[in-house]
Amino acid sequence: MAIVVVVGFFGSVAFAGGPLGPPKAVVGHGKWLVDVEYAHESLDLKACGKWLQEVSPGVWDISDLRLRIEDLRSNMFFGSLAYGLCENWDIFARLGAADAKDEIKPAIDWGTGEKYAYDGGYGFAWGVGTRATFCQCGPWTFGAVGQLTWFNPGDGDDTFAFDANDVMSAKFDANWRQFQVGIGATYQAEGWWIYGGPCLLFVNGDLDVDAVESITGGPATDYRGKGTLDLREESEFGGWVGVGCNLPQNATCYAECQIYDEGWTIGAGVALPLPVGK
Repeated sequence: MAIVVVVGFFGSVAFAGGPLGPPKAVVGHGKWLVDVEYAHESLDLKACGKWLQEVSPGVWDISDLRLRIEDLRSNMFFGSLAYGLCENWDIFARLGAADAKDEIKPAIDWGTGEKYAYDGGYGFAWGVGTRATFCQCGPWTFGAVGQLTWFNPGDGDDTFAFDANDVMSAKFDANWRQFQVGIGATYQAEGWWIYGGPCLLFVNGDLDVDAVESITGGPATDYRGKGTLDLREESEFGGWVGVGCNLPQNATCYAECQIYDEGWTIGAGVALPLPVGK
């Protein structure tokens, strides 16, 4: 587990996803499993859309706005419930909370150094997913995992001073969806296992921005601005690797990292079968 965590921390900090777990069915036909999970991720995203800017009292102008969201860091805590549809196919749902912190800049730097810190507190997060086993050959199991997760952290706000007489105050509300799918293999040994393979991550969401530009140095005037922007990143290929072991009371635990072209994530979980079902 230490090796997995170290590899994750030394990846570049830009793009990542939530915990995937092993690429195989793990619950059993007609059985139930609960899982407690944690993950830390970091993303670089783009936001673009229409911007409404008040240019004089009661007069609005429409323009295109493009922003860069750099190093969107999120801590995720989940509790999940999984059910075995058959020996080779599981489905699961997860509920939890996630926060978000990042730096927001215009896509084009006009020489002002304009930037805003978004510090959203913990908000609701949830997701659904499935795991399947394709085949097994001795200690090797080959399968896949796919999941869709929704994030809605709290609002954040910040101010930026263009000069002593021109200050912009902005409020940000971000929410996004992450789709992940991975195909891989699991090697089972006595009391422990290791897994991994290639994976794909896709991010899409919304960024709502409300701003007020306060100009002084003469008659004080406030100009409002607002926009709902598309928050997204193109699909990104990468790989993930993890290791797990058995615990008392038939429980298991795992730790993993995902490594993409420009980023990483680390995650861990503890799972316990429920004494219900077949």
